[in-house]
Amino acid sequence: MLKQKRIYAQIETSDGYRMLVDRLWPRGISKGKAKLDSWEKISRQQMNSEKLSTTEKLISLHLKIAI
Repeated sequence: MLKQKRIYAQIETSDGYRMLVDRLWPRGISKGKAKLDSWEKISRQQMNSEKLSTTEKLISLHLKIAI
């Protein structure tokens, strides 16, 4: 199951694999505090260039990382 969550939201043990999908690092969040497994530096233009839903794109990114 894939859940979308803001980086500023409380980290939970049930979060599982945590991935940031954004070109810029968010202000006020240290890399240690974010506790991310990966950071996909993708711009909004790249996300909109394909005719896929956001969920499909995130699943595609997750599969690329898992391989």
